[in-house]
Amino acid sequence: GSDACIRLLLAHPDIDVNHANEKGVTPLFVAANLGRDACVGLLLAHPDVNVNRMHNEGDTPLITAAGQGRDGCVRLLLARRDVNVNQANIHGITPLFIAANHGKDACVQLLLAHPDVNANPTDKEGYTPLCSAANQGEDTCVGLLLAHPHTDVNLANDAGVSPVFTAACNGNDTCVQLLLAHPDVIVNLADEKGDTPLFAAVHQGRDACVRLLLAHP
Repeated sequence: GSDACIRLLLAHPDIDVNHANEKGVTPLFVAANLGRDACVGLLLAHPDVNVNRMHNEGDTPLITAAGQGRDGCVRLLLARRDVNVNQANIHGITPLFIAANHGKDACVQLLLAHPDVNANPTDKEGYTPLCSAANQGEDTCVGLLLAHPHTDVNLANDAGVSPVFTAACNGNDTCVQLLLAHPDVIVNLADEKGDTPLFAAVHQGRDACVRLLLAHP
């Protein structure tokens, strides 16, 4: 975006800084989605800007910036006192969740540093950011989440699948190793069918994960 043009437009007394298109997308949303840090800064400086305005599917500027890995924009948005760091879309997806799911390490780190962040939000299937990151094999995000004091290492989804279960089932051995190193991990936590992480790893032929699980004291 052209910063000079945005400054001129924002200086006009009749400008509607929160005007949205048919999809509910505002200028701030577009700038955050595209990673236009300077534009985001200018828009956030406007006294009438709505930092938490959702589009038609419930995504906020912070959700889209986190999902796209726009850490500069995430930093600017988090600096606002009125930002809702835990606001979820219609699928129950929060900024932290989408950043962890997509492996956006820098954004995860920024979000976890916010004093109001909920480290354990659940989507409509009961997945947490940790469970989702473990499922995707995003080991750096898993490590960041495990370092947060309020992360629940054992919180399972609606099917009873825990982070260590999904990591083992999918053969994400680095994630399994990180999860097993957590002092509160329950290594034999079974899903709703009664399967354990070890059972799932054996069933899927995840040899490295089987070795890690068997070596756990």
